Amino acid sequence: MLENFSLNEFLSFQNPLIYILSVGLFIFIVVYISFKDIYRPLLKKQKLERLNLERRNREISNRLILVDPNPIIRIDDKSNILLYNRAAESIVTSKKFPFQLKEILINLDKTLDEIILENRSEFISTKIDMSIYNISVKGLKTLNTAQLYFNDITDDIKKEKEIKEFQIRAKKASFTHDKEMETEKKRISSELHDSLIHKLLLVQKDLEGITGNNNNLDLEKHIGLLGESISEARNISHNVRPIEIEHKTLTESLRTLFIRYEKLKGITAEFELSDIPDNLSYDLKINIHRIINEAVNNIIKHSKADFFKVEVDEIDNELLVAISDNGKGFMVKRSSNGLLDSSGNGILNIQERVSSLNGYIDIDSEPENGTTIILQLPIGKNNE
Repeated sequence: MLENFSLNEFLSFQNPLIYILSVGLFIFIVVYISFKDIYRPLLKKQKLERLNLERRNREISNRLILVDPNPIIRIDDKSNILLYNRAAESIVTSKKFPFQLKEILINLDKTLDEIILENRSEFISTKIDMSIYNISVKGLKTLNTAQLYFNDITDDIKKEKEIKEFQIRAKKASFTHDKEMETEKKRISSELHDSLIHKLLLVQKDLEGITGNNNNLDLEKHIGLLGESISEARNISHNVRPIEIEHKTLTESLRTLFIRYEKLKGITAEFELSDIPDNLSYDLKINIHRIINEAVNNIIKHSKADFFKVEVDEIDNELLVAISDNGKGFMVKRSSNGLLDSSGNGILNIQERVSSLNGYIDIDSEPENGTTIILQLPIGKNNE
């Protein structure tokens, strides 16, 4: 059998085994040369370019941090401080800052690793030494770091506090002014009622006695004018300070007011009063009386309604007032501070009175769909 064996024939390409081994060796050599002389240099070049790009990005980022006027601190994924700018020196050098940094990172929604890997931004507010900061924590995956951007809002908070204190002082001043105005109105009303009207009535009586003895048409005309003057003086006295409010409960004074409105022509009025405490302070009663009167006057003058309804009720130490009509309505606008924005003095007056009572007002209205005013007025502290 060995006599028939030929080495040349075995090593020839006609032998399938030798053919397969030769092809495999050729492929291996081609792949090796490609990897060594082409792929590996490309891979090395790409890695070098990436490193250079990261280095440039880091340098640019470092420069931006250093020139930024606001405090910026860069930390690694272990929360070690890597870099900070001059504006952040006072923060970083604070003895408490290492503990505050840990507290800041603990209070974030995501962990520091997650923020970096996801390039997320988290926001938190905290006090450092005597300053209050809004802090933005921004993950930088390419640098495997996070940057903390500090925005000092101490002055903003101080100004906001000053504005609130000014508003409180203004509100107190307005309340004091309103009280003084009511006192002055009471004086004027009393003088009109007790002095002027009384004297006019005496003159009217005397003139009527003279007219009985002398048929003088001119004198009767003057008596008529005098009677109109007395009636007008009474109306002025009532409008300046409704005397019945001082001696009646809120329910009784509102019913007197509603009786007047029920006599109006061309408009139907409906009223519902229930569960109103009797022992309310005069200031509270006069303000509620004027608020409702102002709202109803607005309906009569401007709404073109033929029906309106007033509902007053007391629930849990709050007076609930609903005033609605079927008039032309209007577009409700609100200013930036949430207050109702209206060019008319009526809504503004109502809003100021409600505010002085620490109450709440809401207006629901649309063009051609009528208007509903809802008031919530606390009466617990004013109930005397």
